Amino acid sequence: MKRRWLPVAGALAAVITVAGAGAAQAANSPGSVTSSATVGSTITLTLSAASVNFGTVNAGDADDPGSALSATVTTNDGHGFILAASPADMTGNGPDVIPLTNMSVMTADYAPQTWPAESTGYQPVDAKTAGGTYNLFQSWQLSVPGATPADYYTGVISYLATAS
Repeated sequence: MKRRWLPVAGALAAVITVAGAGAAQAANSPGSVTSSATVGSTITLTLSAASVNFGTVNAGDADDPGSALSATVTTNDGHGFILAASPADMTGNGPDVIPLTNMSVMTADYAPQTWPAESTGYQPVDAKTAGGTYNLFQSWQLSVPGATPADYYTGVISYLATAS
């Protein structure tokens, strides 16, 4: 009888050994996955003042300077940004208007910008080709038509910074 049990015990031992070897290989098998993330583009615009004041001007004056204004633009976009502006006509208390075509703006390193009569949108006033923080000085000027009546005129200049 002892001879009959030995082969069975040997067979069980062999089965257990094979199963144990297979489990050890699975625990040490290497694997990998791909990881990914998208970092969104951000852009912020801060204006140094709430208004541009041309002060008291005279009818017929050309290129009266406005008060100082700077725009700080920060972006993480490696392609940079475009800063654009859109002034509106300056209106008085009645039907009197100083058209937006009489305003212009310059920055230190961008061509002077004026607005055509049909303009109702934004025109570029500065641009940068890399990410970072930029402080952009804006120099606005106003030319007052010769027949402009005495009045207090106001308008809005809107700014827009977009990643390029």
